[in-house]
Amino acid sequence: MPTITGTPTTATEPRTPRRLRRAAAAPIAVAALTVGGLPLAATAEAEPAERRARAGCLWAGKTHPQDSTVIAGGTTFRCGTDAGAPYWFTGADSD
Repeated sequence: MPTITGTPTTATEPRTPRRLRRAAAAPIAVAALTVGGLPLAATAEAEPAERRARAGCLWAGKTHPQDSTVIAGGTTFRCGTDAGAPYWFTGADSD
C-alpha cells in the first residue's frame, strides 16, 4: 500500500487552494491601504486659508479688492468671498 504524506483532509473540511486564499486577501489589503491613506489626503491642503492672500473680484477686466463696491445699471455690487472664492454680492438699487 502506498504511503501518503501531508495533512489529512476530511470530507467535511475541504482544503482551500493557496491561490484562492491569496485572491481573497488582496481586496482586504487594498482596502486597508486606502483607508490608511485617507488621513494624509485630508491634511494635504496647499496653503492654509488664513495665510492665503485674499483674491479680488474681476469686473470688466479689472481686479477689485475685497469689500470694494461697483455700481452698474443702478445696482450696487460688493466684492466678497463665497465658499472661499471671489464673488460679487448684489446690494440695494442705487438712485
